[in-house]
Amino acid sequence: MLQNYYTLLKLKQELSHLIGTKVIQSFSQEKDTITFDFFDGNKETFLHFTIIPFSSALFIYDNMIRAKSNSVDLCKELLGDHLQDIRVVEKERIIELIFINHKIIYHIFGAGNANFFFCNKKNKILFALNNSQNVIGIDYKEIEKYTTTNKIDNNFTIIDYLTKSNFIFGKFYAMEFCYKNELVQNQDYNKFFNDLSQAEKDELHKKAQEFTEYLLEQNQFYILKNHNTKIFSLIPLANYEIVKTFDSISAAIKYQCVQNIIERRKSEIIKELLPKLKRDERKILKTIEICCNINESLERANKYKIFAELLLSQPNPKQKIPDQIELQNWNNEKTIIPLDGKFTLLDNADKYYKKSRKSIAEASYREKRLPLLKAKLEQIQNAIETINSTEYINELEKIKKEFIKKSIVIMQNEERPIATKFRTFELGDGYMLYVGKNSANNDELTMGFAKPNDVWLHAKGVGGSHCVVRGGPSDGKLPKLILTKAAEICAYYSGAKNSSYTPVTYTQKKYVSKPKGAKQGLVVLQKSTTIMVEPKIPEKLAE
Repeated sequence: MLQNYYTLLKLKQELSHLIGTKVIQSFSQEKDTITFDFFDGNKETFLHFTIIPFSSALFIYDNMIRAKSNSVDLCKELLGDHLQDIRVVEKERIIELIFINHKIIYHIFGAGNANFFFCNKKNKILFALNNSQNVIGIDYKEIEKYTTTNKIDNNFTIIDYLTKSNFIFGKFYAMEFCYKNELVQNQDYNKFFNDLSQAEKDELHKKAQEFTEYLLEQNQFYILKNHNTKIFSLIPLANYEIVKTFDSISAAIKYQCVQNIIERRKSEIIKELLPKLKRDERKILKTIEICCNINESLERANKYKIFAELLLSQPNPKQKIPDQIELQNWNNEKTIIPLDGKFTLLDNADKYYKKSRKSIAEASYREKRLPLLKAKLEQIQNAIETINSTEYINELEKIKKEFIKKSIVIMQNEERPIATKFRTFELGDGYMLYVGKNSANNDELTMGFAKPNDVWLHAKGVGGSHCVVRGGPSDGKLPKLILTKAAEICAYYSGAKNSSYTPVTYTQKKYVSKPKGAKQGLVVLQKSTTIMVEPKIPEKLAE
């Protein structure tokens, strides 16, 4: 109830000590706010106006240090002018500060309609916090007047009458009036005002007048709470607990404004954080379910191994058979083995051995990953619980700092098997090619995994994967066949994939460096050599 009419009336009383003082500073340190420094010859008092949506308010700062940066001077014409009077427009949420040569008019309306006007003595608008470019230079009287009072019509209920008529209690004080006058239990406040007898209307009016006096005689001010909602009030309210009391209305308003800003910030953080954490929670739960099926990977590995052994046991393993072959397994059971008809039984067996090894690596990876996943899940669920229960913004900021700028790391990269980190290809004769999967993965491959004497490759002049060949002599000299295979695969995983021929640059890793602050995947070569190849993956080396 920062924008309530009766709040303004009480605030006017507290601000009256500023009358006779002069303005020595006028500035803004954030959007939708302006602060004036009043000086009485001994002491400075800062008066702060804000039109921030849902937190529009006017209050005093007794001690304020102006920021050295992000601060701008405003309303310079007011400097040296003396405050003569403070007025609240009758039955309007408008307060006026009258100076010798100027006037400040503050509309403290809700729903984003608040505004601050700075005028000269003739009511010409010199500055406004909201929509300034459209109102500067015009007479304030031309500003469309906002009216809080309403004519009583036949559709007004008692609660409408108390809220919107000349009493303009607002919904909170109107409901408190109903509680005090026993109009709530039977919902008498929903009776139509015009259905009351004249005597009932007179009695209601009399009690409303007494309630007005009750509001204005208060000298203690309250911050109240109902569930998770905190409000400022001139009086205690039914169904609200008292959180804090103040002897100064300005101090209470300032406290509530700060709380409103904090609550809005909390709401923004929760809106940003919670969906992402719940998404990550779902992902991890699903991944945990998959990782629990270790036996599935082991069974698949065993099946591929049996396929390979059966194919190698054939009398003519170099023959080519299209689609599939039916063989007897070691238990004399019929087993149908899918085949790639382009390759021999020996080549197909080699593929199945690779698949078997990969499945075993996958089972080991899942087993190692499971406790890490469970720990991460617990961390996320604890964060979600904290978000749903905390009242402290610093706890939310801490969670945001920890989670929001990164995706949930399911498992630390160094604990993942190489087979799942990078694309891998056996080039023959003990040489292994490792291929990056994306920019971040390229950095990890080149700057983390590769050793100084490994051979590093990249398609020239286009984006693509970093590639590293490991094996062979320390001088980095690869057999021509191995180098060609590696370069062909490197070109295949680049932007030149569909070219007939493309140049591929290669050098030893020790000649590759990454400039400080460079983008992911960007490196610099001290020296290199280029080879022309056709982008492709040799058939026998397909992943």
